[in-house]
Parts: sequence; structure tokens; C-alpha cells
Amino acid sequence: MKILKYIILGLFILNLPGVVLVGIGSTLGSVLSYLSFFLLIFYYLNTGQGKPNAWLFYIGILYFGISGFQVYTGDFRGVLILLVKYLIMVICANEFYKKVTVKEMLYCLMVGAISIVFQAVFLSNLYGRYSGFYLNPNAAGQICLFGLALTYAINDKKSRQILQVLFTIAGLVTFSRTFIILWLLINVISIKINIKNAKTLVIGFLMFLGILTYGELFNLKGLRFKQFQAFLNSDANVSQVGGESRSETWSRFYEHIYEFPFFGGGFGKFQGGGVELIGPHNTYLLIIGEAGIFPLLLTLIFFGLLLYEAYKVFPTKPYLLMIVLISVIYLFTSHTLFTSYIKLSIIIFAYQHIKAERKHSLL
Repeated sequence: MKILKYIILGLFILNLPGVVLVGIGSTLGSVLSYLSFFLLIFYYLNTGQGKPNAWLFYIGILYFGISGFQVYTGDFRGVLILLVKYLIMVICANEFYKKVTVKEMLYCLMVGAISIVFQAVFLSNLYGRYSGFYLNPNAAGQICLFGLALTYAINDKKSRQILQVLFTIAGLVTFSRTFIILWLLINVISIKINIKNAKTLVIGFLMFLGILTYGELFNLKGLRFKQFQAFLNSDANVSQVGGESRSETWSRFYEHIYEFPFFGGGFGKFQGGGVELIGPHNTYLLIIGEAGIFPLLLTLIFFGLLLYEAYKVFPTKPYLLMIVLISVIYLFTSHTLFTSYIKLSIIIFAYQHIKAERKHSLL
């Protein structure tokens, strides 16, 4: 079962079905995707069945239930498939990630970070943002932040610093503004753990300057790279670096929320091809826009309680608060909570480890 656990972990955390779908073809990618869920169910049935994550279960039932019965784009069958996958995660993965150690998760994220650096050095692209196995630079930046947070669980100082450099470099070459902001936040929090961690801020700043100054020597020369260089040289403003700001994107959807605030406008309305060509890049707006205020309130309560519980265990497990903060803030910049099984995996992983630590502290 241990080998099976590593296979499942790799399939979900390294986004292998997505890599195969893009690199080889949709047929094999779909087969691998369904296989990953089948293996997760198999593992769950053969290692002791447990309870689902009740919070995520009811959030999903409300979101898919309300939005699915008033589909705006797509069809009910597609919504039903997504609901089934989501329920497998909150039931089977909830038990699975209880058995995944911090070290196992960290090593898996390390492999993902290496894939980002490898792509940046050897597989350049026109736009100059890199994502490795994760296909989306913003998602890749979030993965690097999760890995960076977990390094604070490592006692060996040298190993911790090496991994911090890896996750920082990998995150920087995604050229994600959200990564940079949250990287600063994580490092500020780390100073509360130990004042000596302040040097990581200095090292990271120097690495960022080094990447912008000498990046072309390592094949970093895309559009986003040049935009960041221009910003550093005061030749561009912040909006030019990232195009339309997140707040501008969100504002497109406000009037549609006011139309149906209680039960939303139906599944797909706030996704690409709905009321706009793009989605809102905000999970909270997605939920209220498609399913109304009730699942949104439940979501806010869940993450509020999770933050509180993570804060309680901060003295012994500081990385758990970091992970929850990263997840909560990233939900303001993406609208894929219910379909991103990597994000769900990390949230469930953090939830289980917070729950275990709280139980241990109360004994």
C-alpha cells in the first residue's frame, strides 16, 4: 500500500493526468485522470474507511446542488461528473491525506518545483512564464509557496535552506505577482518563528534581482520577464506588468451578483464563456455568482475556523498556518476550488494535520 500511496500522491500533487493530456493527448490524459480517482477509492476501501470532511462535503453539496439545477452553460451531466469527483476527494482523499506525512508531501512538492526550474532553463516560451507540471504559472506559484511553508517543518538547517532556495527560484520564474506578495508574507511570519529567518528575505531579494539581471543567460527572456525588468527600471507601471488587475476583473461581475444574490445565476455563469469570456479569478465571487449567499457563508465560516485552528497550533506547527493563509488568499485570485484537485488536496492535508495536532495538544 505504501507504493500505491506514492503513486496516488504523484498523480494528484504533480498533476500527471494534466501533463499527459497536454503532452500526449486527451484520451490518455482522461484515462489517467479517471485512474487516479479509481486508485484513491481503492486505497480508501482497503486501508480503513473514515468519515468525509464534513465542511467541504456540505459546501460542495450546496454549491453543486444549487448551481447545478439552474445550469447557465454546459449540461447537468457535466456538473454531475464534477460533483462525483469532488465528493471522492472530500470522502476518500480526506482519509488518504491523514496518512500522508509532511516529509512525503514536501518531497512531492520538491519534484514539482524542479519541473518548473527545468522548464524555465531548457524549454523557453514566448511569454516567459513557467509552470512545469502545473501548466498554469499562477498554480505553479501556489505550489512553490506550499513547499516553502513545509520547509519550516525541517529541523536540519542546511536541508531547509536548500529547499527554500529551490522553491523561491521556482516560484520567481512563474513571474506571478501573487507569489511575490505571499512569499514576502510567509517570510515575515517566519521571523516570528526565529529572527534569524530574516536573512531568507535578503537572500530571496538578491535572487530576484539576479534573475532579472542575468536571467537571459539562463534562457529567461519572454514577455513577462521583460515587463518585470522594465518595472524594476521604472519604465513600466504595475498594471503593465500584469495586464488587467484582479480588482478590475472582479468588477466585471459585481452587477451580475446583484441580480441573483440568494441562489446565484447557475453553474458556469461565472466561468469562461459565461457572462464574460473569462472567469472572475475569485472563488468567493464564483460561489455567490453561481450558487448564491448560502454556500459562500459556509465557505467563509469554514476557512475562518481553519485559520483560527491553524493559529492555535502555530507555536508547534507554524507551517500549517502558512498553508491555510496561502490557500485562503489564493482563492481571491482563482476560481477553481471545486475543480482543482491539487488545491483541494493541500487544503484537506492541512485540515487533517491541524486536526491531529489540536487533538494531541488537548490530551
